[in-house]
Amino acid sequence: TKAALLRLLDNPQSNTLLIAPVNELVRQHARDAQQFVHDAGLPHVVVAVDAAYLRQLPAGLGRRPGAGFYRILTNPVLLPEMQNYQGSTKPPLLLVTTPDLFYYSVFYLFNTLAIVC
Repeated sequence: TKAALLRLLDNPQSNTLLIAPVNELVRQHARDAQQFVHDAGLPHVVVAVDAAYLRQLPAGLGRRPGAGFYRILTNPVLLPEMQNYQGSTKPPLLLVTTPDLFYYSVFYLFNTLAIVC
């Protein structure tokens, strides 16, 4: 995880997406990323997104997980973790998820049948 995050030292304001193959690794990578961000003094908000996380998001983000995930990818200020930041200065996001959830968000974007939400 640390090797994947080293680029943030040169780009401290960039949003980052980490994809882990299974939920347990999502949680592990999120913990490791949080420690890296803390140790490096980076401003990132680290969020682990799995299916359970998407189910607890507000209903206004969409009924389908793909719709909610797409909406938080395109507008990270909708994340509950970003609500604590005041004004227009929002910290960069470091999001950790699985390939299937990322696929669902892309599928939602390009599949006209999924835009029912």
